[in-house]
Amino acid sequence: RSLGYLEASMRWFVIIAFPATAGLIAVGPQLIRLLGQDAFAAARSLIALLVLGELFVGFYQLWVFVLYLRERTAKLIWLFSLAAIANLVGNFLLVPRIGILGAAWATFISCAIQLFLTINSAKRLADLRLPVSVWIRAAGGGLLVYACAVLVPVRGLVGLAVRVIAGVLLYVIYALVTRLVALRDVAQLRRPFPGK
Repeated sequence: RSLGYLEASMRWFVIIAFPATAGLIAVGPQLIRLLGQDAFAAARSLIALLVLGELFVGFYQLWVFVLYLRERTAKLIWLFSLAAIANLVGNFLLVPRIGILGAAWATFISCAIQLFLTINSAKRLADLRLPVSVWIRAAGGGLLVYACAVLVPVRGLVGLAVRVIAGVLLYVIYALVTRLVALRDVAQLRRPFPGK
C-alpha cells in the first residue's frame, strides 16, 4: 500500500513540477531583476540548471522512500558521498573556467548522479511505475507554460503576474482537456489516505 501512495505522489509531482519548472525557467531572470537589481540578474541557462537540479532532488525524495521502507538506509551514506564528491570535483574543474555557471553545472550534475544512483538502488527493491502518457502530457503542458510565459509581451511586475496567471490557467485547461487530470482526481486530494 505504501508503494501505491508513492506512485500516486509521483504522478502528482510530475503533473505539478513539470509546468512549475518550465515557468520558473521562463520568468526567472525577470523575477530576479524585480526582487533585486540588474546586478543580480541571471541568465536563463543558469536558472535552468538550478531549477532542473531541484527537480531531480524532488524525484530523489520520492525514490529514497523506497530505501526507507525496505530498511536499506545504510546505502544512503554512499549515495550522499558520491554526489558530494561529484559536486566538489565539478566546482574545482568548472568554476575557474566559467564562473558561477560552472557551479550551477556542478550542482546539476551532482543532483543527477544522486538521483540516478538512488533509482538504481531502489529499483532492485521495488519499482515505482508511472504511465508514459503521463510523462508525455505533463512535459507537453510544461512546454505550453514556457511558451506562454516567454511570448506574452507584457513586462514589469504586472506583466509577470499576468504571465503567471495566464500560464496557470492555460495549464489547467490543457490538463483537463488532455485528461492528464480529471475532476475526480482533485476530489481525491481531499482524502488521500483511506479511513481518514
